[in-house]
Amino acid sequence: NKKKNKKKEQEEEQEEEQEEEQEEEQEEEQEGTCDKKAAKALKKLWDGVAHAKSVGFSVKTKMITEGSSAAMKCANGYAVSGKEVLTCNKGYWGTLPACVGVCEQEEEQEEEEEEEQEEEQEEEQEEEQEEEQEEEQEEEQEGTCDKKAAKALKKLWDGVAHAKSVGFSVKTKMITEGSSAAMKCANGYAVSG
Repeated sequence: NKKKNKKKEQEEEQEEEQEEEQEEEQEEEQEGTCDKKAAKALKKLWDGVAHAKSVGFSVKTKMITEGSSAAMKCANGYAVSGKEVLTCNKGYWGTLPACVGVCEQEEEQEEEEEEEQEEEQEEEQEEEQEEEQEEEQEEEQEGTCDKKAAKALKKLWDGVAHAKSVGFSVKTKMITEGSSAAMKCANGYAVSG
């Protein structure tokens, strides 16, 4: 009985293994495999694309496996628009590119360049505005015409050789934007400037 039971168990295990293998094969068939058939299918699809020229595989078509690649080429005067190199993944190559006339491609490039130029101009304008704001802030930080400014001017003038005095148009505590100051030199010297 023990021998019969062991034999039965082995047979059941073999049957389970066979069922698993069959399921895996069915899954692979459903997913597709990267092989000669997949390569032929890609060629057929590419032949149906307007202005398509050829497909260059990374290996011989009979050697196609998972991860093999194919370079798509267009007829003269046309260029690949999209992914130029496709890679086989579970029997699928991904989205086919198109072949567009070189003139169309040049127009697309010109449009892209125009967009880039517009973006650059916008960035330059933003930078200019930021610089103007910074300059305004710096001017605000530089100070105002007031009593301190008058004292600072007197101090600077005192440091000039042969300087005598500074005469303000108003009292120093009344100095405001637009007030004036007259510089005077010692006897025998004249203001230059």
